[in-house]
Amino acid sequence: MADVNEQPGSLLFGGKPDNSGSGGYHAGGQYLKFDALASFRLRTVKLYAGSAAYRTIELVDAIGVLRATRSAYVPAGESNMELNFDIIPGNNYLLTVSGTTDLWRSTSGVSYPYVLGTVARITGCSAGASYYTYFYDWEVEVGGGTCASTMTPVVVDVEVCSGVDEALSLRGFEVYPNPNVGQFNVTIHLLNSAMVEFELIDPLGRKVLYERFTAPAGEVVRELDGTRLPPGIYVLNMRMEGRVFQHRVVLEQ
Repeated sequence: MADVNEQPGSLLFGGKPDNSGSGGYHAGGQYLKFDALASFRLRTVKLYAGSAAYRTIELVDAIGVLRATRSAYVPAGESNMELNFDIIPGNNYLLTVSGTTDLWRSTSGVSYPYVLGTVARITGCSAGASYYTYFYDWEVEVGGGTCASTMTPVVVDVEVCSGVDEALSLRGFEVYPNPNVGQFNVTIHLLNSAMVEFELIDPLGRKVLYERFTAPAGEVVRELDGTRLPPGIYVLNMRMEGRVFQHRVVLEQ
C-alpha cells in the first residue's frame, strides 16, 4: 500500500469560446474532429442545453473504437460538464453525444482550426466547415500526474469465485473501412458455428439495420449497407451465445 498525491498540471483553454452568433439547438448525430499532438486531459467542455437531461459524451478514435465516455445530468442553459478524458497523441479523434442531445450548434462565427497550445487542434465538424457542434470552451490539462510513497506490504485474504466455464466461439470482430460512407464489412472469426445477430443503432438510439444468420466456423465476412443513413457515429451490436459485443461505426458524407 502507498500514499498517492496528485500533482496538477497547467491549464489551457480552446475551441469556440461560446455560442455567440447564429445557430440553434440540435437533435444530435454530429461530432467535432480533432488531433492530439501530445498527451493531455480533456477536463471540461461548455454546453448550451435546450432542456435539462442526462447527456453522454463519447471520445472515439480514428478507427471507430470508443476510448472514453462520461454521462452526467446537464441543466437547461449554459453549464460546464466534467469529462476528465485522458487522451494520447493521435489524429482524427471524434467527440460526440450518444442519445439525448438538444445542444446548441453554431452556424456562424466558426473558424477552423481551433488550436489548444501545442497539444491539440480542433480541425472540423462532421456537418461541414461552417458548423460547430456542442462542445465549447475546452479546458485542457497538460502535465501533472501522481506521486506515490514507498510501498508498504499488506496481507489480504482473496476469495476466488468460480462461475460457469463456457468457451466462447468468437475469436475476432472487425469493422472496415471505418470511417466509411455507408458501405462497410464486418468480419468475425469463430471456432464453432453460431447464431449471430447484427443491429446498427443510430445516434438517437434507434435500430436502423438488423440481420440474423447462422455463421459457420472460420472467418465470416458480411457486407452491411448504410448508404441511406445520415452521417454520424453509430453503434454496431453483435449478439451471439447470450452475449453482446459492440463496435463504433463512423458514417461520413
